[in-house]
Amino acid sequence: MCLATFSISAADLTGKWGGDFEISFRGETRPDSVHIELKQDGAAVTGSAGPNTGTQWKIENGRLDGSKLTFDVPMPQGPVMKFELTVEDERLHGKANAEREGEKMAVRIDVKRLK
Repeated sequence: MCLATFSISAADLTGKWGGDFEISFRGETRPDSVHIELKQDGAAVTGSAGPNTGTQWKIENGRLDGSKLTFDVPMPQGPVMKFELTVEDERLHGKANAEREGEKMAVRIDVKRLK
C-alpha cells in the first residue's frame, strides 16, 4: 500500500489529457469533451484546459497533494471553475464546480493521458 501511494505522488502529470466532461447547469445535463495540458514542477501544476486544443484557458492555483490535483480555471466573461481531481495511473477523474449569478454549475470529468 505504501509503494502504491508513493508511485501516485511521484507521478509526473506533465502532458496532454483528454476525455469526457459532463456539465449540469440550469436543470440540464449534457456531455462534452475536455482537453487539459499540464506542466508539473514538484507540487505546483500549471497549464491550460478547455473543450479542445484550439480553445484553452489558463490554469491557476494548480497543486498536486498526493493523489489529489486541484486547480482553478477562470472562464472568459464567466465564473471561475474549481477542479478537484484524483490521479489514478494514467487517468484523472473527479469534479469541477462554479457559480454564476447565483446559479450553480457542476461538472463530472474523466480524462486519460493522450499518447
